[in-house]
Amino acid sequence: QIPLSRALAERNRVEEALQLIRNAAQSLKHYADRANDKDITVALAAAYEYWGYIAGFALVDYGAAAEPWKRSYDIREKLYQQNPTDSRSGHQLARSCWSMGKLYAFGGNMVEAEKTLRKAVQLCRDATEQHPSMPRYRNELAFSNLLLATTLARRMKLSEAENCFRQALVNREQEVAAAPERLLARNQLIRVHIGLQGILEQTG
Repeated sequence: QIPLSRALAERNRVEEALQLIRNAAQSLKHYADRANDKDITVALAAAYEYWGYIAGFALVDYGAAAEPWKRSYDIREKLYQQNPTDSRSGHQLARSCWSMGKLYAFGGNMVEAEKTLRKAVQLCRDATEQHPSMPRYRNELAFSNLLLATTLARRMKLSEAENCFRQALVNREQEVAAAPERLLARNQLIRVHIGLQGILEQTG
């Protein structure tokens, strides 16, 4: 149901998309409560994640996004703890860390936002080290560093923020070198340069 819900959201049929993903999550939870099936549990976490995504970004209602994002995070944390060497579980937990980090930041809890995003960086770094040839993990490591850098800058931890921006810069430059024709990769690199420049201007 997630692809259909996403398609509806992209057509600005947001309420329909939200109702569809809610129904999907409720159905998956029904089966997950009755069957010890990891695939169903993984799908349930994904449904909660997208439910929060629609509420938080399409409807700009972080209050409504909080519960499904937290449920997704809790499920993925449990799956990760069961098998910490599984890069797939770590990757999915990192995605939930992004959501929770944004949620904490929106609520003004920058301490928890920083803590959660540091966890995302470590998870993505582990996945990148395990699979150095997979650009997806390198991209997500760069994104995690960028989110953490922004959070650190808001907390006036400028030296650490600069370090995170520079780490993201290395990852983005590697992406552009690997696929120079990708406009998105170049735009993401520019975004990191802008963030880093802002920090350098503050530190003199």
